[in-house]
Amino acid sequence: MLTPAQIARDAELVPKATAFLAAFANGGALVTKSGAVVFTSLRDGLPQDRVTIMGGSYGGYMTLLALARQPKLWRAGLDISGMSDLRTMEKLEDQAIRVYDETAFGVLGKEDDLLFEWSPLKYVDAIVAPAFVYQGVADPITPQNEADQIVKALRQRKVPVEYMLLANEGHGLTRRENYAEYLARTVRFLEEHAAAR
Repeated sequence: MLTPAQIARDAELVPKATAFLAAFANGGALVTKSGAVVFTSLRDGLPQDRVTIMGGSYGGYMTLLALARQPKLWRAGLDISGMSDLRTMEKLEDQAIRVYDETAFGVLGKEDDLLFEWSPLKYVDAIVAPAFVYQGVADPITPQNEADQIVKALRQRKVPVEYMLLANEGHGLTRRENYAEYLARTVRFLEEHAAAR
């Protein structure tokens, strides 16, 4: 993931990135312990009970879980490399990483009910807020399947979802041109689904 300094520097690559940062960060941004970012913009008239959530990796997982478990709270959600089903994640991820995830979430084959209980995919029918899902094809931590299955489930239910899948990225965004495209698409998504009405 990029540092705040890199984000600020790279924001110059996207004409509307400055507007995005001003509209959604200056009004107030809360970074949670999970890494999810909750954007509010009271100056722009965004009701206090309707906020946008964004997170990467575990924060992306928490974003999806929040959209599913508290569906009336969110105007929109942006998931960057987040897990949608902890069972399939553990099955398909790099097995060296799986050892850590078994400690954090539960052991595949022994605690499948628990893993599914804490999976956003279990509650996908409750999601009503538009979602932006980013995924790198070469991600060894969060396999592409995690994004594919949540996007498919949301599209089947006609929930607005934008899916950004990049073949030349892994876990997160590392290439400047990809990050610029991501920022541009994020701005468009937020303007369409999260701007004050």
